Amino acid sequence: MPCSVLVARWVVSQLDPTVDPVAADWEADVGRCVSIVGLDAWRGLVVSGEDVWSCPDTAARLLGGRVAWYPSVSPSTSVELGDGVHVVQRWRELDGADTAAAGDDSFRPGASGHAYLVEREGDAVRVLQSSTAAGVRSSLGSWRRDGWLSGYAVRVASVGRGR
Repeated sequence: MPCSVLVARWVVSQLDPTVDPVAADWEADVGRCVSIVGLDAWRGLVVSGEDVWSCPDTAARLLGGRVAWYPSVSPSTSVELGDGVHVVQRWRELDGADTAAAGDDSFRPGASGHAYLVEREGDAVRVLQSSTAAGVRSSLGSWRRDGWLSGYAVRVASVGRGR
């Protein structure tokens, strides 16, 4: 399952608990997810080249929450995570990413991005992510100051409890 589809399904599952965000047959269930959030919101959650930051922005709009913007993460950047769940979207090599405004960023050949969920569990964080190559995976680990995101432009939507 593509990374943004996992995030989209998780967001939909917060609105309708009968949706399983990690269902193996997720393609058969897309129509039901679209009927719950609407086509525009589904398109916003499933990142397209038109709006590369739409996943965290749409998640915050649907679930409530705030979005933090980190135009260029360095080792000294503090990527803050409060309690609760966070939708993280990272990109490298976007067109327009050299400016502080997210609105002028767009996909270009060679750009790479990833969307995933992070939840603090005590002193650790749980990362739930997916890719077409590796599938769905969950891992528990540490969150260093830069969130392991140095070199990326990042948006983080705090959408869970404690936002």
